[in-house]
Amino acid sequence: MYKRSRSRHSSLSLGNPGTWRRTAGWVRDAQRENIRKEACNMSKPISNDVLKIQRGLARKAMASPSHRFEKLWRVLYQEDWLKTAQAHVLSNKGARTPGVDGVTKKDLQAETQKAAQIARILENLKSGKYRPQPVRRKDIPKPGKKETRPLGIPTMDDRVVQEAVRMMLEPIWESDFLECSSGFRPGRKTWDAISEIYNRIPNSHNRHRWIIEGDIRKCFDRINHNILLKLIEKRVNDRRIVNLIAGMLKAGVMDDGIFARTEEGTPQGGPISPLLANIYLHELDVWMQRHGPGLTPSQKRQRRTKHIGNAIYVRYADDFVILWNGPRSTAEALREELRLFLTNELHLELSLEKTKIT
Repeated sequence: MYKRSRSRHSSLSLGNPGTWRRTAGWVRDAQRENIRKEACNMSKPISNDVLKIQRGLARKAMASPSHRFEKLWRVLYQEDWLKTAQAHVLSNKGARTPGVDGVTKKDLQAETQKAAQIARILENLKSGKYRPQPVRRKDIPKPGKKETRPLGIPTMDDRVVQEAVRMMLEPIWESDFLECSSGFRPGRKTWDAISEIYNRIPNSHNRHRWIIEGDIRKCFDRINHNILLKLIEKRVNDRRIVNLIAGMLKAGVMDDGIFARTEEGTPQGGPISPLLANIYLHELDVWMQRHGPGLTPSQKRQRRTKHIGNAIYVRYADDFVILWNGPRSTAEALREELRLFLTNELHLELSLEKTKIT
C-alpha cells in the first residue's frame, strides 16, 4: 500500500481541516528560479543529476506550455534515476505491504538485493520485456464510515517503475496545474485549500451566498483510459512512455486469487495514481475558469450586473468546493452545467444527491 493515496483527514470540508504534505527537491530548486511559487523542504533522497533533469523539465514546460517532450524513455535507462525511485519507494511506510508477488521492504534490505532489483528492472526496460503485474486489491475502511475504499497494491518492482515515471512527469505537469488545485501536489496540503476558501469568505464585495460541495462518484475507479492517455500525449511525444503508462492502467487486479481486467480507473495505492488523477481533473480546473477564476475584474463586474454570478473554485483531489455569488437559480444552473461537462468530456458522474447547494 503506497501511503501517498490520501490521509484520513484529507477530505475537503470546511469543518475538517486535515493535513497532507509531500515534498520534492526540484520544487524547492525551481522556486529559487521563479519557475514555481511553491516552497517546500526536501524530505526524500535525490541526487544532483536527478534534480538537474527535473529542473530542466520544469523550466522547459514553464517556458513553452505547448511543448511535447520527446525521448523521455532515455531518462528511465539511467541507473541513478531508478535508484532514486527505489529509495523513495523503500522510505514509504507502504513498502511493508506486499503486491501479488509477496515481496516487501524486508526482501530489499541488503545492498546486493537493492542492486539486483535495479539491474532486473533496467534490463527488462531496455529489452522491452517489462510488463506491469496486476495489483493486489486491499479494502480499507473509510474514516467514520461503514464503507471501504479499494486500494491496488503494485509489486515492489512496479512501484519503482511507477515512481520513476512520476518523478519524470510531475515537473512537467506542475508547470501546467492551476493554483486552485491542492491535492497530492508538492508542498501543498489540505489546509491550503481550506484556508483559501476561508480567506475569500470575509471579502464583502464578493458576497458569496452559496456553497456547492462537489462529489464525483467513484472518481478514481472511473477515469477513462483513452481520455487520460490523450491528455498525457498533449505533453509527451514518446510512444514508449505512453504505452508504459497504458500498461500500468490495464495491468488488472487480483482479488482473493481471482484476476479481473481493468478497463477503466487508476487504482489508488501506487505512486503514480495521484498524479494521473490530477492530470485528468486538471481539465475540470480549466473549465471552471470561465465561471470566475479566470475572468478579469471587469468581466466579473459585468456578470454580477447581469446577475449571472462568479465562482471561487478550490479542488483537493476529487473533492471540490465552489463559492457562488449569484442567485440560487444560477448556482443550480452551474451545477447542471458542471454535471454535463463531467459526463460528456470526462465520462465521470457528478453525484447530485451529494453535491448540495447550501
